[in-house]
Amino acid sequence: MTYLVAPEMKLEIAGKEYPLSPATECLKKIQHHFKKDILDVMQDCPKMTFDEHAKMIHLAIEDTGENPPKLEKIEQWIVEDVGIAKIRNIMQGWLLIITSPKTEREEVTKTVGEFLKAQGI
Repeated sequence: MTYLVAPEMKLEIAGKEYPLSPATECLKKIQHHFKKDILDVMQDCPKMTFDEHAKMIHLAIEDTGENPPKLEKIEQWIVEDVGIAKIRNIMQGWLLIITSPKTEREEVTKTVGEFLKAQGI
């Protein structure tokens, strides 16, 4: 299972690695889906349901040009393999990284990685 938090983050879902898009267009798709600013989405990550996180993951994989797993498969992976609390932290970290200026992403990635590691992720 891959919990690589970086701008080029990949998640291993059902034995296959999928990249999550760091593109501006992906952020716009997430904003449109949740009908709120991306920073509000990031702030709401700890309160989001696992199916909302599954949809965000689906959109982020789809934006890379990859064919994402079905939403039900992502939801099952979250509940059975990752855990709802962990996915909340992982996705909030990913959003923090990709909303940071490119010049700061390396440092933010390191900080987020240390936080997640301290959380046992």
